[in-house]
Amino acid sequence: MRELVCSDVARGLSPTPDRPDGEPRSLVRSVSFVGSFSGRIDLGTYASSLRGAMRHHVRHMTVIHLGGSPARARAAARAADRSEVIVLHHDFTTIAAAGRDTVADFAACCVRPLEAVVHTVPLDPTDAERASLRVLARRARLVVHTAAARARLTDRCGVEAHRITVIRHGASPNHHLPAVSASTHPVVVTVGTVGSGSGVEHTIRAIARLRAAGSDVRYLVAADVQGSTTTRDALADLARRCGVADLVELVPARDWSTLRAVLRRADVVVVPAHEAGVVGTGVLVEALAAGKAIVATDGADTRELARGGAIALVPAESASRSASAINTVLTEPRVRLRMEAAARSAGAAHDWRDVAARFAHVIAGELVD
Repeated sequence: MRELVCSDVARGLSPTPDRPDGEPRSLVRSVSFVGSFSGRIDLGTYASSLRGAMRHHVRHMTVIHLGGSPARARAAARAADRSEVIVLHHDFTTIAAAGRDTVADFAACCVRPLEAVVHTVPLDPTDAERASLRVLARRARLVVHTAAARARLTDRCGVEAHRITVIRHGASPNHHLPAVSASTHPVVVTVGTVGSGSGVEHTIRAIARLRAAGSDVRYLVAADVQGSTTTRDALADLARRCGVADLVELVPARDWSTLRAVLRRADVVVVPAHEAGVVGTGVLVEALAAGKAIVATDGADTRELARGGAIALVPAESASRSASAINTVLTEPRVRLRMEAAARSAGAAHDWRDVAARFAHVIAGELVD
């Protein structure tokens, strides 16, 4: 598989090698995957994992990086149209970097059937975000990861329900390898993108509450840090002021394998958010795939994934409730074992092979239509 930047689009496609055990199990011959993933480990990993799993269903795959100008958008569209189907990865963080008009220009220039994976649907979208999603939905079928996200698209963005498909976020099993930890304290872990509004600050305060109650818990934040030095310094300063600087460690992560290794070290995974309803489902699904007990900020998407019993829900911005939930998991073995078993079961339902098969079915349906 060849990755194309916009300056390379005239050089053509390079086919994915045939599967050694026979033909792909799909009528789809070629797919172009398009996106802008600068600075986002989670989105880049989702895209590469999906492509890897789709090798069993598609013969030719191409990656096209969406640029930040109308000319580059048109060039990307011309390259993408050489495939039968186009899959666009859509996230407002990366769109802001590339330019919102770039995505609209790209979609308008595409001729082939277009699927847009909407990785995050804002809880309270701005007028510009609503308009952007409605414009995209007129040209593309939108794919979201939860029924709650679909409801936000229909109820708050005015997107017609028949233009939306729910396909679960994928993950690979991560509970078979041994965890390596030199810590003498229980380990609480947060992974993912950490920036303004991530909610990590409330977990640091929860760690301080646990220490005040006589329980030292190590807190590892394995982060793709947005704001980089500023964010890191602010969190370190908060840990010092809370008296837990020796317990809190911010681990820079440049690839998803590092984040998955840190997840395996966890006794509890905490998935915080500054506001209810804005937790990323990808991090939750990865924690489930690691077979870990999870404490997460309550919200519609989180609640949907919590039905199996692996996730303890806490209110947004509540250090006291977070501390209580973490303490329960760490001090009640039966609770922890039950949550871990539920996580392994739930994680199996997000296997990339099943996600890819569902994607292939949807894409093939677009060609039939």
